[in-house]
Amino acid sequence: DITKFKKQTSNYPFSLVLLHSILKVINSIDEFKLRVVQNELVQYDKINVGTTIDFEHHTFLYAFLEYFEDVNEFVQKSEQSISLVKKEGILKPNSRPDVVYFTSIPWIHYTHISHAKSAGKEDFIPRVAVGKYLSKNNKTTLPVSMEVNHCLCDGYHVGLFFEKLQKELDTKLL
Repeated sequence: DITKFKKQTSNYPFSLVLLHSILKVINSIDEFKLRVVQNELVQYDKINVGTTIDFEHHTFLYAFLEYFEDVNEFVQKSEQSISLVKKEGILKPNSRPDVVYFTSIPWIHYTHISHAKSAGKEDFIPRVAVGKYLSKNNKTTLPVSMEVNHCLCDGYHVGLFFEKLQKELDTKLL
């Protein structure tokens, strides 16, 4: 339910403020900051985001966006990073482990999504996707999905993510 959040963010870039909320919650749960790097368990201090961004002719590019606790700083720096990536116009896959992958599919309101992964490769980076929001009966809903590697996160942590995300979206002040 993003009813309150949508009203609060009407003067801000919706997708970036939503992404900030998602990153804020991810950074509050230690299990989402764990990665296995060269067979060693590593906990990062901060998780950023590797995200797809729209480009010309219905294509996409990847962008690395650094997480900042201050939403205004996050939005400003993210807009700069996105502009730079679009100006370069080169598809550069992310290779950093200190990220969560994020994608937005604002054209459909889905009930399930599955993310592409490299076959046979250990992949410890969580993936978050959001779809098209729908408004009905004075309530606005947004599909959000998350995929994690079960070696590092359990259903409890995913449930905690959704619980905290709902609280964050209900109380976001800009």
